[in-house]
Amino acid sequence: SALQALHNDRRWNALAAHARRLASGRDMTLAAELLSLGERDQRNRDSVSAVVGRSGLGSPEAEAANRALAAADAPLQARLRAIVSARGWPGRRLVGDDAAHAAWLILQHSDSAYQRKMLPVIHGRVLRGDVRAADEALLEDKVRMGQGRKQRFGSGLRYTTTPGAAPVLYPIEAEECVDRRRARVLLPPLSDYLAMFGVRYVRPNRRCG
Repeated sequence: SALQALHNDRRWNALAAHARRLASGRDMTLAAELLSLGERDQRNRDSVSAVVGRSGLGSPEAEAANRALAAADAPLQARLRAIVSARGWPGRRLVGDDAAHAAWLILQHSDSAYQRKMLPVIHGRVLRGDVRAADEALLEDKVRMGQGRKQRFGSGLRYTTTPGAAPVLYPIEAEECVDRRRARVLLPPLSDYLAMFGVRYVRPNRRCG
């Protein structure tokens, strides 16, 4: 009903036909499964960050929470690998944008070796418009951090061993240009993103070249 006013636009029929063609090629059963897996992935994380932040990284409470998280994540990640092995990466064309993003969420929390393996696959899908560019950007940050390299988009934070302390931003390559890179993949400014975690961001006093 929100689009009712557009029905008299001469472009409406062509747009609706295009949407039907896209939907006809999608595997809605697989899409529903991925959405369910993605919801479980997010529920698994509901309390873990709070425990780690409250108790401090490396504390017995944090270690127990992370072990429980790994156990809850394991079947989701195994199922994603099985889907990718059988069908290839489930992108927008196969399952729609929301379900493709749900698949990425599970990949983002998988082990570093699998993330490295899938990064070039995700890059290829971005070039085809089959995956969100922001999803690739955040996966690239994950891979870089796993390799001990600086991130590029500022998505990575780490908790300290100090109980109750705010998380710390992982180092960023050419940090003076981070907001330009974020804008390019439709991510909000870094200060807005970090504010959600209670982190105040001060931009480097350098000009982005």
